[in-house]
Formats: sequence, C-alpha cells, structure tokens
Amino acid sequence: MKKVVISFILVITSLVITSCDLSFLFPDSFFVREVKYNINTIYKVTGIHLSTDGLNYIVPDYVLDDKFNEDSHNYYSGLDTLLVGVFKQSDAHPAPEQWSAIDWRITKIDAITLVDLDEKHPAGSSVGDILEIHSKFKNNSNFRMINDIKPGDIMLQDYFEYVGNETSAESLKKQSFELCRAGGPVDFNNIEIHIYTAFGDHFIARSETKEQEENEKENNGII
Repeated sequence: MKKVVISFILVITSLVITSCDLSFLFPDSFFVREVKYNINTIYKVTGIHLSTDGLNYIVPDYVLDDKFNEDSHNYYSGLDTLLVGVFKQSDAHPAPEQWSAIDWRITKIDAITLVDLDEKHPAGSSVGDILEIHSKFKNNSNFRMINDIKPGDIMLQDYFEYVGNETSAESLKKQSFELCRAGGPVDFNNIEIHIYTAFGDHFIARSETKEQEENEKENNGII
C-alpha cells in the first residue's frame, strides 16, 4: 500500500511539473541563447523617403540585384568585415528569422529647410549644421550631419524582421536613420534630405507635408 501511495504522489507531481509554467522560478537570462547568422542578402538602395509619423526617419527604398549582392559580399569580405550577426533569443524575445543588410556607402548627407527658420537658416539653405543622424546599426551612434559623416562611416545597414506582428516596413524604419535636432528650430514637416553615395547616387526626399502642398497646387493649377 505504501508503494502505491508513493507511486501515486510521483505521478501527480510529474503531471503538475509538466503542465504548469514554472518560468517564474528562473531569471529571464536562464532561457536566453545565442543564434548566429551570416548576412544572406545585401540589397541595393534605389531611393529614399521620409517618415514623419511621430519620429523622423530616413528610410531606404531598395531592390534585390543578384550582381550587386555578389559584388557587395566580395567587397566587404575583401575588407575583412565580419558578416556574421549574433542575436540573443528567448521564448519571449525570438531572434529574427534571417539577417540581411542594405549597402549604402554614404559619402555625404545634407538637409535643406523649405521654410524660413531664422536669419541664419532662410528657406532653401542647409540645416545640416543643426541636425544629427542617429544610427542604430552603427552602435547607436550620433553623427552631426555636416561635420561628422565621412566616407566609410555609414555603409552597411542591418535589415532583419523579427518573428511577430511587425510588418516589414515597420521593421525597416526602426533600423534606419533617425533625424535629431542638435540645436535650432528645425521643421521636420518642411525639409529636404540629400544623400550622396560612393556609387555616384544622389538621393533626394522631401517631407510629406511639403510634397502634399505642392501636389495640391499642381492639381489646382496654381504656380
């Protein structure tokens, strides 16, 4: 009889352990494990657009070009660049499904105000002296737009999608450049961004507000 009771207790204990979530007994770091990915794809930038919905991002438009992808891999391998990403993963915070990159190779960034700001910054003048670029994929660094950005500073941009409800566009925006004021009354709703690259590109993007105003004038026949 005693053996039967002990066996019954063991069975009940086993069922409780296997059916209950006991994660509260362990620190979060207990379940964290590392996942490594090689960059599987490097995309080519074809243009830029601005996102001004609360935060101000310069987001790339991009395409997959097989020849460009191959050339970029060879270029960065030749520079002895580590094309391996290490991600921390847990059940609560899954790692991305794969790791890709966008090849910018930026040589210069400037910004033009489309409205009068002050005596030093009338409409049509540069406001790069009072703007910074915050780059999450560059160790969360801040670059003063005019003075700090040099060729080689901003080249590969991380691009990965986490498992979950986030869309591709949302994921990319969070990994792109954030415009930050470094002094002065910059109007992000009336601004034009210029990006120059080592490939000879000159990308231009205007804020949505200004574009919308100009489109409305054009549609209404106003010059």
